[in-house]
This record gives sequence, C-alpha cells and structure tokens, in this order.
Amino acid sequence: MTCQWSTSLQRSPKQPKAAPSTPEPIEDIQQEQDEVLSSFEAISKTIDTRIYNTSKRTTFLAEVVFGMNALKGNVVPTNQLLTAVYLHDFGMITLPDTFFGHGKPTDEQFKTLKRHPIVGCEIIAHSTEWKEAAKIILQHHERPDGKGYPQGLK
Repeated sequence: MTCQWSTSLQRSPKQPKAAPSTPEPIEDIQQEQDEVLSSFEAISKTIDTRIYNTSKRTTFLAEVVFGMNALKGNVVPTNQLLTAVYLHDFGMITLPDTFFGHGKPTDEQFKTLKRHPIVGCEIIAHSTEWKEAAKIILQHHERPDGKGYPQGLK
C-alpha cells in the first residue's frame, strides 16, 4: 500500500516473516484479532476525546458505516471496516493541541489538517493485514464531486 503525497514517516524495509513451526488454531487467530481491534477502539476513543470532547463519536460512525456496508451487501470485510472506522482520524495525533477547540482553522492549519488521512494511512499501512483499512483511511474525506481531500478523487 502506498499512501500518496507523502514525505514524512518513511517506511523501513520489510523484513520477511519467519514461518510458524505449527499452524495457529483459528481460535487463537480470532482472539489476537479481537485484541488488536480492542486496542484500535481504545485509540479511537482517545482521539475522539482529544479532538471532539466525546468518546462516542466513533461508535456512532461505526453504526452508520456498518449500516451502509450492509445495504451494499457487506462488500468490505468487517475487520477492515472496523479498523478503518476506529483509525480514520489516527493521523490527527500529529497535530498540536492548538488546532482543536478554537473555532474554524486558519488556511494554513486547514492545509496541515488535510494531511491527516495520509499520515493515518502511512501508520496503518506498515501492516499488510490492514491494507484495505489503510485505503479507506486515506480516502475517508474524498467526495463524489472531486472536492474532497487529500487526492481530490471523483
């Protein structure tokens, strides 16, 4: 996964994974994934509280997004979608506190703010397991009319 328009957070070369000596039981894999998603949820609540002064924003977004996904026939796998919902604003962690709670951002602040999908994508794209989630994170502010960001996709 390449997160376009980036000059920060360069990825280190990928190291090949060692083959496991015995296959993991499916229950162990599911438990690991549940623990990771639980950590992502905790991160999202922290970000929501810092930026939006509520820990419930992402929970509401998850309900909306999962409803939309169901209407489309569940085209996005649950774990990818949930990861994207939890971490869609992950790139905001790089912004200073002065960006939040002071009304409308200045033009310079908004220019910096518009990079948060790229930064969030870069962080999560280090794991090949979350490739689809990284793409969703990158594109979560795009609009059908092409006026979104960061790429202006139509």
